[in-house]
Amino acid sequence: MGLAMRTTKRMDVTVPAVEQGPTLCRAAGPDTGTEILARVAVPVDQAAVTLPSGRRVEIESGERADLLTVRSPRGEVVLRVEVTDSGPVLHFRSAAIDVCATDRLELSGAAVAIRSAGDIDVECSGAMRERIGGSRHARVSGNVELEAAGVQMQANESSFAIRAAETIALDGEHIGLNDDPAPAPFLWSAIAGNSAAAAVGATQEARASGSLASAFVLSPQPKETP
Repeated sequence: MGLAMRTTKRMDVTVPAVEQGPTLCRAAGPDTGTEILARVAVPVDQAAVTLPSGRRVEIESGERADLLTVRSPRGEVVLRVEVTDSGPVLHFRSAAIDVCATDRLELSGAAVAIRSAGDIDVECSGAMRERIGGSRHARVSGNVELEAAGVQMQANESSFAIRAAETIALDGEHIGLNDDPAPAPFLWSAIAGNSAAAAVGATQEARASGSLASAFVLSPQPKETP
């Protein structure tokens, strides 16, 4: 049904003016403009959220780092993460922390420090190797006890000295002093491969000349015939 109008005379119609301005397009829905602006993320310096478990998560922005802190229901710091320009720094505080990897686990850094108020247990099912570029100094308040199938020690460049405040005891089925007329480095040592050819040549030359020079430049005394 429609409405039709016809006239032979002039008709004036006034139309309200429409203000020109930006057009806002939004999806159909009950949201108003105020609700849309409320959902816009605004940077904050700090904020906190309390979880149903009672733990509290706090975030804080600083000049040097941004902090994320997780507190226990009693207010103790359980986890703190500092996000800096150099990378994240993690701080844990817990009764027990387990780190497990089914494959390789590697820790590396400019400096690594491990401190324990109690005992430290190191267990290895395979071989254990240590490579130290500088010196190694161990200070033990108690006793040092070493148990192995065999013990071998070698000084590559300098002397081997043992000192004790009391008795030095050497017990064995056979104790040999200068027992090897031509000692060579142990095969597992780093200098064994480099000096193997030189040691063989020096030994052959020594035997040919009748002397007892060795790869270690030792001059052992001849054995006494019982």
